[in-house]
Formats: sequence, structure tokens, C-alpha cells
Amino acid sequence: MSEKTATFAHQHAHVLRQIAEVDYAPAALEQAIERTRKIVLDVQATGKRLKELRDKTQEERAEHLDLQDSVGRKWMHKLTGRGDEFDEKAAKEEREYLDALEQEKRTQTVYEKLEADWAVARNEESDLRRVCKERDDLLEQLDDLYKAVFDGPTPSFPQEDNLEGMLRKAQEENDRARAQFIYYQHLATLLSDALGKVQQMGNTMTFALDNSINDIFGVGEYYLNMHGERVERAVGLHDRAKAEKLRTVSRLAGEVVALLAQAQQYDPIIPQLGLMNTPLPSGWDMYGDNVISDVMMHERIKDAQPVIASYYADLEPYVSPAVQRAAVEEQHAAAAAEALNKARRDLYDFRAGAFAIAVGNRT
Repeated sequence: MSEKTATFAHQHAHVLRQIAEVDYAPAALEQAIERTRKIVLDVQATGKRLKELRDKTQEERAEHLDLQDSVGRKWMHKLTGRGDEFDEKAAKEEREYLDALEQEKRTQTVYEKLEADWAVARNEESDLRRVCKERDDLLEQLDDLYKAVFDGPTPSFPQEDNLEGMLRKAQEENDRARAQFIYYQHLATLLSDALGKVQQMGNTMTFALDNSINDIFGVGEYYLNMHGERVERAVGLHDRAKAEKLRTVSRLAGEVVALLAQAQQYDPIIPQLGLMNTPLPSGWDMYGDNVISDVMMHERIKDAQPVIASYYADLEPYVSPAVQRAAVEEQHAAAAAEALNKARRDLYDFRAGAFAIAVGNRT
């Protein structure tokens, strides 16, 4: 009899420990499903926007190339004394095309970030479904164990019903607290990541400004060949560095937009900073590079710096409260998990004694 009782008690303790390890799964899965749903909506909306921008880019490109290839019209304008007018129109078409291309690239960055987040969310959801299945199997094992001991004629254990009720309530509170924590933790992560990227944008733009200054004055734009002759570089070092920094800023801007779009799904008061519409510099001035275009680009970079700083100032007040709320919810979740473990231990302690009585009466 004692060996049988010990076997039941050991099995019971083992199953309860396993259940405690996967209790987080149902609440986490619920949040993961909702997160995936929100990301899918963002992917669909951004994909639609990207298609529209691609169409616009193709249209602007066709107009730009058409004007660029119009040698006859160009000569006609020059013959009639309107050569400058043609050049201005050609430059305008080029800028519009390159601006459309820049907008498309930024939206493409947002779309790629959302697709990457979607893949992560799908994997997370799949993993949680697997853990939930493990939990269901463990609960079924627990039910089978109880049936093996308590089914049939057994002594009355009224206290068990009370303990089971307390356990159910503790489980419900644990699920609620866990879901709240996951919700606010994810919001805090999205906002913190967005703020960090805005800060990175500002730092990168400062480097771009430094390169822009050197580009204007031609610092490092010449080198000595093997004969000791001073040769101008085809594309300046600082021009390349400046363009690289601006591409980085553009990529970061797209990532910030994607992060804030997700954050707004959790809390509508989170501002969308409109980074997609920010007049960030593009690479169009690389064509026909000269001092005038370098100065114009320099001014655009200077103008963008306070805009980025204002984005940081606008977003920062939302980050700290979100992080603090996540910390509070984490404490609540920890307390609820401890209460659940206590309720489970209380029921286990009672049943540990009941096992001996129940098994003893059946042997």
C-alpha cells in the first residue's frame, strides 16, 4: 500500500511541476495571436501604399527619361532662347523622379521591417501553440491521475472542492496578470526601440553634416597617383560618406514608422511622427555634383536636424511611462504567479494526505 501511495504522490508532484513551467502559455498565446493580427493589418496597408508609390515612381521615371531623351526639344528651346527653361524643367523632372524613388525606398523599408516582424510573430505563435498543447496533455494526465485515485467509493473530502475553487480563481488571475504584463512589455519595447532609432538618426545626421562641410570645401577630394600627380576623385570621399549616412537615416526613418504603427495598435494616443513626410535629403544631388548643389544639400541636412530633435522630444514622454507601467505589470504578474503556485501547493499538500487515505481504502 505504501509503495502505491508513494507512486501516486510522486506522479502528482512531477505533473504539477511540469504544469507550473508552462502555465504562461495560454495568456502569451492570446497576446501573440492579437499581435500577429495587428501586424498583418499593417503589412496589408503598407503593401497597398508601396504599390501606389511604385506606380508613381514608374510614372515619374518615364516623364524624366522622356524629357532627358528629347534632344530635339532641347535644341528647339536653345534656338528660341529658352534653353534655361528647358534645363529647369529637366532638373524639376529629375528631382520629382528621385524624390518619388526615395519615398518608395522608405516605404519598402517599412514593408520589409513589418514582414520580418510578421515572420517572428508567426514563429512565436507556433512555439506557443506547441507549449499550450504540452500543457493540455499535462492537464489530461493530471485528470487521469485524479480519476485513478478518487473515482469510485472514497472518503468525502469537502475541503478539496474549496481548494480547487481557489486554484481556479488563482489561475484566472494569473492569466489576466500575465496578459497585461505581455501587453505593456511589448508596447514599452516598441517605444524604446523607436526612441533609440530616432536618437541614432540624429547622431547619423550629425556625421552627414560633418561630411557635407568637408564636401563643400573639397577636403580629401584629391589624391596623388603613382607619378605624384594630384588627381581629382571621380566621386569624393565625403560625397560617398554623406550619401551613406543619408541612406542610413532614411532606413531608420522607415523602421521608426513601422515601430510606431505597431505601438499605435496597442495605444492610440501614441503619436505617428510623420517621418515618411520629413524633408530628409536624398541622393539626387549626386548627379551633376557641384558647390551649389553641395551647399543646397548642406542646408537640407541642417534643416532636418531640428526636425529629428523635435521627433525625439515628442516621443520621449511616452517611453518612460510605458516602461514604468510594464515594470508594475511585471510585479503584478509575479505576484499572481506566486499566488497560483501557493494555491497549487495547498491543493497538492491536501491531496498528498488524501492519496494515502484514498489508496488505503482501495487496497
